[in-house]
Amino acid sequence: MKTSSAHLEIETLGAGIFIRDRNVESRLSDVDFHRAFTEPVVVWMTPTEYKEEKMPALLDAAKRLCAIQCFRFPNVPVSVEIIARIQRDFPEARVEGVKTK
Repeated sequence: MKTSSAHLEIETLGAGIFIRDRNVESRLSDVDFHRAFTEPVVVWMTPTEYKEEKMPALLDAAKRLCAIQCFRFPNVPVSVEIIARIQRDFPEARVEGVKTK
């Protein structure tokens, strides 16, 4: 898959991909998105774009990336099914920002 189409797919599904370098997280643009296939990344859900129904497709797209360090949610409730899938498919990834009831 071309990096521009992978980048567009993930952005369309409501997430940004970030890389941590020297304790600074930077969002990958189309130009440097190729780094997501060789370096660990953070998947950050866009607050205004977050939709639970998009999560299965987003998780499928994230499987193609090198390694996920963290999934960050914008303080929203996330279903048990989505959390379970993240833990199953990305056992090393942290989950942050899930709104507690």
